[in-house]
Amino acid sequence: KTLVANPWIQAIKSGKAKIVTLEDKQTILSILPSEGPTPFGLATLGDLLEDSAPKVILPAVAVAREWGPTAKALAPAIWQRLAGKGPSGETRLELISAAAAIGSQPDPKTISTILADAPADAARQLVRELRRFPMPTPLLDVVKALEADVRKRDPDIRQDVDLTRAVL
Repeated sequence: KTLVANPWIQAIKSGKAKIVTLEDKQTILSILPSEGPTPFGLATLGDLLEDSAPKVILPAVAVAREWGPTAKALAPAIWQRLAGKGPSGETRLELISAAAAIGSQPDPKTISTILADAPADAARQLVRELRRFPMPTPLLDVVKALEADVRKRDPDIRQDVDLTRAVL
């Protein structure tokens, strides 16, 4: 079901209104879960996933995760964002979790880039989430190739790497 009755949404859909301010973005984020993964919902959420404000990106990631596999169209934007230098801390962890929740197929080169540069907590989260993806051989090769480097940054990751290798 779409939110046809909401005049503000109709104005945005028709191009007569734009989502500009932080308040606009937060308002649309409160409405999007009801909109669902419609073309409008996915396009709007895709735009919000590019925002740098934690008050926008974190709720946007939560909506993508809630939509699960029906939000696969957002996968390229999420992986691109993860491979960039922008997101850190909680944002990076949430993006990794959302990528896994929507079941997007990760590109081994992107995974390699992320693992090579990720702080210990993000590397650990990504290694854990790799268990959820259905492309074992190329991902296993990435984990094997970067395992020594990741373990140098986080000696406690050994169990996660071993389990992920076993699953893959």
